[in-house]
Amino acid sequence: MKNSPDVEQSRLEDNEDNNEENIINSDIYAQMQNYLLTSKDNKEENINQNTEKLVILEKRQSNSRTNEKNKEEAEKSFDEISKAK
Repeated sequence: MKNSPDVEQSRLEDNEDNNEENIINSDIYAQMQNYLLTSKDNKEENINQNTEKLVILEKRQSNSRTNEKNKEEAEKSFDEISKAK
């Protein structure tokens, strides 16, 4: 049994609509996937940057403590030398 031209036209239009919808859904999916991947990369980069900042701060604190200790020892040595004179 042959379909009427109207039924065939309706099927063609439905197929076109489905194709357009699939393209839109694929675009949305690709955008969401890109967002998620980018977001994950950004989080990892932020974690790495924060870790580097912590390491730098720890080094600075260590250097400050060492400088303070050296300063105290120098002052103590100077005082001892001054007393000895």
